[in-house]
Amino acid sequence: MLIKSWVGRQTMLDGHGLDLSNIPDPSSVEERSSRQANIGQLCGEDSLLIIVNNPEATRSADVEYPYRASSDMLYFVGWERPDAVYCLANTSGELNSILFIPPRDVLKETWTGIRLGLDGAEKQFPIDRAVSIDEMSTVLRTLLDDCTNVFHQRGLLSEVDDIVDKALLETSRTRQRTGSGPSFFEYISR
Repeated sequence: MLIKSWVGRQTMLDGHGLDLSNIPDPSSVEERSSRQANIGQLCGEDSLLIIVNNPEATRSADVEYPYRASSDMLYFVGWERPDAVYCLANTSGELNSILFIPPRDVLKETWTGIRLGLDGAEKQFPIDRAVSIDEMSTVLRTLLDDCTNVFHQRGLLSEVDDIVDKALLETSRTRQRTGSGPSFFEYISR
C-alpha cells in the first residue's frame, strides 16, 4: 500500500520509515559566525585561511552540470554560487573575513538568475566585507603579506594558487630582509 508523502505525492520512500517532514533548517548566520571564530582560533594568530568554491563543470558547449558548492564554503559561509573565494584572516587575535564574488551582471542574470552582488552578500552572510573577484589579486596579496601562516587547498582555482605561490617566492626574499610575510604554508588536502 502506498502512503501519501508530505507534499501530497506518492514517492518510492513512502512506507519505508523515512520521514521527510523533519528536514533540519539551514544553519543560521550566528552559527556560521561561531564556526568561523572557532576555525580562526584553531589556525592561530597571524594566519590566513583561504577557501575556494568548486568550479562549474561544463557538460557541453553552454550547458553546465548541476552545481554543488564546496562543503567548506557551505559550512563556514553558506555561499552556494560558483566563482567565490573566502578568506579568514586572524591578525593579532582579531578575525577579519572577506568573500570575493563576481559583481552583478544584468545581462548574465537573464540566463543564470539574479545574483546578490556585493551589498547583498554583506547583508545576508557572516562576512565583514564582500569584494569583487576582479580585485582579488591585490587584496589577497595584502592579506598574504600581513600573515605568517597560510592554510589553502590547491587545485581548485589556478589564479589563487598562482597568487599564493608568488607570495611564497617574493616574501621569502622580503622576509630575509624585513622579517614580514608568510613563512608557513599548509596545503589542505581532501
